[in-house]
Amino acid sequence: MRVFYAHPSTEPPVAIKQAKKKVHNLIVDRMIRERGSAPAVKVVAGRDDYKRHWKGDWTLWQESVITRKDAITGKPVYDAFITKNATCGRATANILGAAIVSGRPVFFWDGEDGFVRVKSVAVEDPEDWTDGYRICREPEQMDLFGGREAHG
Repeated sequence: MRVFYAHPSTEPPVAIKQAKKKVHNLIVDRMIRERGSAPAVKVVAGRDDYKRHWKGDWTLWQESVITRKDAITGKPVYDAFITKNATCGRATANILGAAIVSGRPVFFWDGEDGFVRVKSVAVEDPEDWTDGYRICREPEQMDLFGGREAHG
């Protein structure tokens, strides 16, 4: 299972590393608790994906986060998307919005141990490319990730 961790570009590398570790542990612990086992889980920060896959075009990179396929399995690279910010910038909004439209699971993480399904991303201020979009959450907790095979 691969999870895309969406974060602000201004988030310090140490905070990103800590968040990735916490998200990883929460997913594994929850899956073990709910299913008795957990698949291998990899959490990839937006910054890391950007460094590896950005080739000079913001729109193409954003689309590739959603459409990129695993070369061996042919399945989407990311099984789920997580953010912990109530607002986000334009690139994150485009990525999360496209994930939602394509039926992929997107979750808001409360920074502790709770995940809530994201239903949409709303434009608050289209001129504010760094913080002008709001994450709209579902009112109740949702079941965490159905696993890679469920989203193929």
